[in-house]
Amino acid sequence: MSKICIIGAGPAGLGLALGLARRGTAGEVVVYDRAENHKTAPRYNPDRSYTIDITGHGVRALEYLGVSSRFDKELIKFKGIKVLPLHKVEPWDGPGWTGSRGDICRTLMSECEEKFPGKVNFVFDSEVEILDVYTGKVAIKGKSGDITKKTFDFVAASDGAGSLARSQALSSVPGFEIEKSQVNNYCTMIHFDKATNELDPEWLYGFSVSPFVVGGAINGDNGPKDPKWFCMLGFDRKKKFTDAQEAKQCIQRCCPKILKYVSEKEIEAFSKRECSHIGRAAVCNKFNAGRVVIIGNAGNPFPPVGQGINAALESAMVLDQCLVEAEGAGGEGKGFCWAGDRFTEKWLSEAHGINWIAQRLEFGNTWKMGLVVTAALLGFSVLTDAKKSTMKWSEVARAAKGRQKLLFKSGYALLGAAALGAAFLGGYKLGHFMWGSK
Repeated sequence: MSKICIIGAGPAGLGLALGLARRGTAGEVVVYDRAENHKTAPRYNPDRSYTIDITGHGVRALEYLGVSSRFDKELIKFKGIKVLPLHKVEPWDGPGWTGSRGDICRTLMSECEEKFPGKVNFVFDSEVEILDVYTGKVAIKGKSGDITKKTFDFVAASDGAGSLARSQALSSVPGFEIEKSQVNNYCTMIHFDKATNELDPEWLYGFSVSPFVVGGAINGDNGPKDPKWFCMLGFDRKKKFTDAQEAKQCIQRCCPKILKYVSEKEIEAFSKRECSHIGRAAVCNKFNAGRVVIIGNAGNPFPPVGQGINAALESAMVLDQCLVEAEGAGGEGKGFCWAGDRFTEKWLSEAHGINWIAQRLEFGNTWKMGLVVTAALLGFSVLTDAKKSTMKWSEVARAAKGRQKLLFKSGYALLGAAALGAAFLGGYKLGHFMWGSK
């Protein structure tokens, strides 16, 4: 009878818990999270929430977990993206949904508790620190402040972008490396509170490319039929406003289209919201050590490009598949440590691929944003390809890097040809001057 600990009840942790519950894993499965229970917590943070779209890779993971029909009922269907300044519509023909992180987590947790009661124990308002990655020993600090120490056969850490498991536990393991980077992406959220009947909640709207402004809908208080609209305004530095008038002037300069959807009251709220840095990234050289594996953005945080939840869910699916492989006839006796090694082997290139893709979008970088627009107009956008479940992220990144190299070579060739042409023309004119006038 194995004892499994999952740290973090986000999409990755809940996805893994659901996978274990569906398979009827023998033993104890406990999910710890330092936050409030999803059932009672607010479904979204008005200052930080943005519309999340679940597509290709995330859909594949949810189908693997057998929960896609519940998402059909409980979230808003996703039909695609309308990039208004480019007059471009990118339809999404497959299954897909939009929602808040809270709605997504509630849906996963409900599926787990209702379909597989008693298979997973959820413990909220609790912080977990990994004491020993090789023995699986952890310290659990409950809401009362009391600390309990327990030992687990397997620990899956999905404790978010600021993961303690990544920065403390695994960083002390010989050979474990973390390479941190960032792009200058910042954003402030604004809510659409008028004239939203002109918008279709099943579509995301790109209102501007530079600055980057995108809006979409999540469930309202009465579910998918009562959508609530969020819009993200992107900046290349931390933005602060002295008052609502300054904020309104900023919107008028950046993206006047959205003013028809916001009231003066909402502009006032927007002017007071914190501008968040969303450009941080980290790349690890492995995701496991001993009995511990890190999944989701605990192991691979990257800037938002519509793939964060997809990557979290797919990483949970891949780890569950590795556990199945270890338990099967071919993996008999290999155990949890072997499954962790296998996960790193299978997931590393994909994690690095999507991390690289995400950093192609940098709000203050004219070159990168120009490439994004050009590629979108020509029909081979790296961001569009990343949504496709038929393409691995490592393949998407490799193809995009190849196109960039070709572009650089073509650019150098054109510059060389231009220089040669200028030299030839200059020589011709000089010769004509020296000899033609004789």
